[in-house]
Amino acid sequence: MKTSLKCLATGLSLSLLLAGCNQSGSPVSSGGVTTGLTMTGSGQPAVALSNTQKFFSLFMPSAVALTPPLLVDSTSLSVNLTEAWIVIKEIEFESQEIAGASEQDGDEVEFTGPYFVDLLSDAPISFGDSVVPASGLRRVKMKLHEAETLPASVPVELTSKSMFLSGTVNGVAFTYAADDSTELEIGGPNPIVPNSAQDMLIVIRMADLFKKIDLSSINVPTDINAGNRVNVANACPLIDASANDLYTCFRKGFSTEGNFGNDDGDKDLDVNDESVD
Repeated sequence: MKTSLKCLATGLSLSLLLAGCNQSGSPVSSGGVTTGLTMTGSGQPAVALSNTQKFFSLFMPSAVALTPPLLVDSTSLSVNLTEAWIVIKEIEFESQEIAGASEQDGDEVEFTGPYFVDLLSDAPISFGDSVVPASGLRRVKMKLHEAETLPASVPVELTSKSMFLSGTVNGVAFTYAADDSTELEIGGPNPIVPNSAQDMLIVIRMADLFKKIDLSSINVPTDINAGNRVNVANACPLIDASANDLYTCFRKGFSTEGNFGNDDGDKDLDVNDESVD
């Protein structure tokens, strides 16, 4: 997140050394800690070393995430995405994995937008720094926002919508749009403890999302929205076994195919990162 000065120094051994000082088993403390938050939609490995620890952001270039090289649906049809956006108004964190479990809603709103997140961007989107609870967090809650005024870089199709996808399935055009302002939640059983040395990261794995949805019924140009949900039997059993339409599959899939944790610097969350999954 911080401005970086590119240089030839690898810094790898030094960054690994400091990383050892910040183990995931660190004691949970009360109070707050200043940390950053970023979001990406690719979840692919980074192409360069990055500021694993913020102290080294002056010496090492920030990594950029790679968008998925190939997307397919659950029937192996090829998917080509041209736009993928989500608009987030507020973000808060909870210590409970399950929604509504002993939480005091609204008490921990730490980031306030709106944030226009390009889920196909090679660079993870930064939400800036804020003070968050220095305790074990198991869930991130993001309130969606119906965008009325758009930045110049955002497609006009996002107007009055909180989510928008466009592309082709097996060469046939499709769009998905949501216009609700409800919450998108990502949670898991493992608590993460924010720290000032690492940014927190939200990842929506677009490749996993599409691979779990049956889009074979899209054989003519199709707009998927609340008024045209596109009924499909057994549409996404790995996301929601009860779902019988594509609109529900996409809406719920943004949560089930997401992860949240502390980024080790590669702008992805893998087995080496502390995450809620």
